[in-house]
Parts: sequence; structure tokens; C-alpha cells
Amino acid sequence: MKYNYLIIIFLGLIYFEASAQLTTSRVDEWILSWPYTDAEKKDSMLVWSNQLLEASKTLNYPRAEAYALRFKGLYHDYDNNPSEAIKYYFEFLKKTKVYENVSDQMSATSDLVYIYMLTNQLDKAKPLLLSFTTLADKSALDQKKLSSFYNNLGIIYRKEDKKDSAILAYQASLTIKEKLKDEKGLINLRINLSSLLVNQQKYTEALKLTEQNLQYLQKKENKTDLWYNLVNKAGSLDGLKRYDECIFYLNEALALAQSLKSETFEQQTIEQISGTYANQKQFVKAYEYLRKSNDLKAQLINKQTNEKIAELQEQHNAEERERQNQLLNSQLEAQKNKQAAYGIGLAALLIVAGVSLTAYLKNLRKNKLIIAQNQKLNELNTKKNQLMAIVSHDLSSPFTAIRMWANTLNENSKNTDLTEVKEMILKISTFGLSTIQKILTIDKGEIDVLNLQDVDIADLLKNLHERFKAEAEQKNITLKIRALQEKETILSDKNLLERALQNLVSNAIKFSHADSEVYISTYQHHQEMIFEVKDFGVGISEHDQSRLFERYNELSTKPTGVETSNGLGLSIVKRIAEELGGTISVQSSLGAGSTFYLKLKDSAPWLGNG
Repeated sequence: MKYNYLIIIFLGLIYFEASAQLTTSRVDEWILSWPYTDAEKKDSMLVWSNQLLEASKTLNYPRAEAYALRFKGLYHDYDNNPSEAIKYYFEFLKKTKVYENVSDQMSATSDLVYIYMLTNQLDKAKPLLLSFTTLADKSALDQKKLSSFYNNLGIIYRKEDKKDSAILAYQASLTIKEKLKDEKGLINLRINLSSLLVNQQKYTEALKLTEQNLQYLQKKENKTDLWYNLVNKAGSLDGLKRYDECIFYLNEALALAQSLKSETFEQQTIEQISGTYANQKQFVKAYEYLRKSNDLKAQLINKQTNEKIAELQEQHNAEERERQNQLLNSQLEAQKNKQAAYGIGLAALLIVAGVSLTAYLKNLRKNKLIIAQNQKLNELNTKKNQLMAIVSHDLSSPFTAIRMWANTLNENSKNTDLTEVKEMILKISTFGLSTIQKILTIDKGEIDVLNLQDVDIADLLKNLHERFKAEAEQKNITLKIRALQEKETILSDKNLLERALQNLVSNAIKFSHADSEVYISTYQHHQEMIFEVKDFGVGISEHDQSRLFERYNELSTKPTGVETSNGLGLSIVKRIAEELGGTISVQSSLGAGSTFYLKLKDSAPWLGNG
């Protein structure tokens, strides 16, 4: 490959510099044949840019000058410098308009659109595409490029959630590619269109497209495209309720993802298998695959975070090397100035001293910056570990509840039991998904807007009882509800309030002895609504109470069963109480159980007085 690269440059130099028959036609032939998408030829693009610039002067040929600008843009594009590439692409577009070559204008537009879509600047890419796709007469346009424009326009419409417009754009592109018999382009387009049709519940149309693709791809080695088509076909079959066929193709896709060693493809496939089993009401299998999917997703989040940390570390190392180089250069310069000072006297010495002092102050500032960057790296790593701990804590509760409700089923279960279990599993899994979406709202100040509403207290208590009934029955603990207040509702954020109470009830069950009771009570006192959770379990020592609501606390008391505790639950309750304008407190002693009090104002103090 390297030798071929050198030969291309050598022959090109001979072609442009030594050829006595250089003509505009030869330049056009070379422009037409150049492999623009080959990033390995990045460095040679600057060489060709200079050669084209010379050719434009020799031949007085504006097209050669325009492509000289394009090659500079391509160099910066492949060098991961999109902002610099855009400058040259715009110049390329301006030049093409001067000599009025529509095909070259489309090439320049395509270059700009690629950069804008890569950097998610869809609002800038869209008008460039529409300037060609909305023309009344498109017969003079390069049809292959026009097809690509429609495809990109479909991608933009889909991201804007304009699905009908996206389908029209994809279909326009599909029509052109079929006329051109562009099989490779058709594969990619059918992937995009079939995925969108599945989303639109147009399963029969989507299935037809995926089957067309699979007929072609089974003869090729493009495993990535094959994976996309397998999952799209499975989605179509799922929608048509052909579940056995759907599972077959999803297993094929899973094996392919594993052969590609793509953890992302593997996680997405397993998640889709879980959904298909859920649609078949095979909830045990659905839960098994959902757990595998969530495990993989957590690993991916952790991997991405570590990669970001490694990126920051490498940036820090590069800056440290630069600092060392500058320090060495500064020292060499100081030595050089010192030697020169012997010949020119005291004045030169003063100059050297000034330069040295400036260099010292500059390096001092850089050292401070490096120390600050190191501190940021450590903080990022700590925050990552805390985030993973919070994810583990908040998801363990709904998963445990789902498992316990599933365990209540047996061969003698009645239809009413099955209905109740199904409703509870759906309710708990919905709450778990909501918890995932709000997982980053734990730290104070990160909850931007409270979703205030009148929360029905009786309904809240009923949900708590249903939610923890299965867990309590595992230890033969009786859950007792006492609603002693006069008010029926409280103005609060229902999701946050329920989350706090679930942590308190979960802890009460964890630290209670078997064959005991847990009370959940509500009552009013001094313009406060009080939620009280009382157990008769192991209790908490005075020493542990002093740090009970701190994150990651290690308490001397342990759960009475097989449960685990990582010291996060009560810190989350404290943070939620503060966000809701309330307080959390405890009364307890060793061996005598514990009572937690979540106190909220009857009227929300954050609304003001007027």
C-alpha cells in the first residue's frame, strides 16, 4: 500500500510537471478519476492541490483552481479539522458558481453537507440539499448525487421526527438508485427506509425491503449491513406477530454481532429479543434478556466513561510534554543568552534576566494549569464511580421486586393472580425506566424543574403497599397503612416523593426481623404533612445516626436477610427531601427498631406568597 502511494505521487508529478501536452481535458480526466473517499491518500492531497494550482495558472483554467481548493478541504477533513475544511469547501462552491458547472456545485454541496451532518448542524445542511431537490427541472442534475441528496434529506427529516417527509425523501432516492442499478447504494437506502417503516408500523413494506437486501447480502461479506437488515427484518416480523420467525432472525443477528465483536450491536439485539418475548407474554424470558441487555448497557456506559478519561489523560500528557519541551528550549535559550552576555556586558545580563523571569512565570502558570487538570481528572473518575454506584442502587430495587412477583407464580396460579402479577411487573418496570431517565438528578441543583401536581395520598399509599407486598411476604412481614390526615392530596413532585418513600420502605423491610410489622403512616402537624415509616428491626446506634444520611456510609448494622446495602438510599432521600422543601429525620436505638419522618409543607414554599 505504501509503495503504491509513492508511485501515484511520482507518476502524478511526472504527469503535471514533465508533460509537454498538459491540457484542460487531461486535467478533467484526472479530476474525474481521483479516489476522493480514500483517507489514506490524505497527505498526497496537498501535493495535488499545489499541482492543480500551477495547472490553473498555466492553462488559465478556473476548474483546476476550484479543485485545488477542494483538495485542501479534503486534507483538513481527513485530518479531523472540520472548521478548516468548511472554509475551503465554501471557496470551492463559490468558484464552481463562477464557471457554472452544476455537477461540481453538487460536489461542493455534498462536501459541505457531509461536514454539517457529521457535526450535527442539520439546520445548515438542510437548505443546501433543498436548493437542488426542490428544483422544478432536475433532468440536468447528476442523478447519483441527487439520489444521495434525497437520502441525506431523509436522515435529517427523521431526526426532526418528520417521518412522512423522511419516507418521501427515501423513496425518491430509492427510485433514482433503482434506475441507475446502484446496488451498493440501494442496500444502504433500504436499511434506512425499512427501519423507518418499522417505526411507522408499516411492517409488510419494511419486510419486502429487508428481503430484497438479504438476497444480495448473503452473497457478500458485509457483515455490518447484514446485521442491520436482520434486526430490521425481525422488527417487521414482530409487528406482524410472526414471533417464532422473529426470534430466529434475532438469534442470527446476535451471533453476527458477537462475530463482529460489537458490544453495541449485541446489546441492541438482546434488548430487541426481550421486547419480542414481552409481546408474546413470555415474561420470564423477557426479564432474563432485559437483565442481560441492562448489564451490557452498564458495561458500555462504563467503557465510554473510561475512554473519555483516557482521552483527557492523553491530552494532559501531551500538554505536559509540550511544557517540558518549552522548558528545555527556555533553558537552552537562557544558556545561549548567558554565553552572549559575557561579550556585551551588564546590559545583556539584564535582558537575559528579564527573559528568564518571564519564562519562569510562564512555566509557573502552566504548572498550575497542569495541577488543575490533574484534579479535574480525579474528580471525573470519582464522579464516574459514584454514578455507577447510584445506577446499581436505584435499579436493584425494581429488579428485585420484579423477580419476587415472578416467583409468586406457580402452576396453580389463577387468572386473577396472573393479571395482578402482570400489572405489578409492568408498573415496576415503568418506574425503573423512569428512574434511569432521572438517574442524573441526584445531586442538589441538578433538578431543573419540579413536576408539581396534586398527589393523591391514598393512591400513593396503595401503590407503596402493592409495590412491596411481595418483598415483605418473603420475610413474613406485615405491611400496615395508616392515613390519619384530613387532606386528601399534597402539592408535590409525585415521582420524587414516591422514590423517597420507596427507599424508606425498602430499608425498613431490609432491616426488619422476619414475622414482624412495618407501619407506613401519614398525618398533619404544625402545617406539615408527615410521612412516617416505622419498623421493629435491628435499630441504629447513636454513632451511626450522626452520619446516617451521608453518601456511602458504612453502618455497623446489617440487613437481616440476604439483602445488600451500599449506603446510598438515605442520602438520596435526604437530597429529594431538600428539593421538595422538606426534611428527613430518624428516631432509633439498637434492638428497638427505627422510625423515619419525611416532613413536607402543606403549601409548597417554592411557590412564594403572592
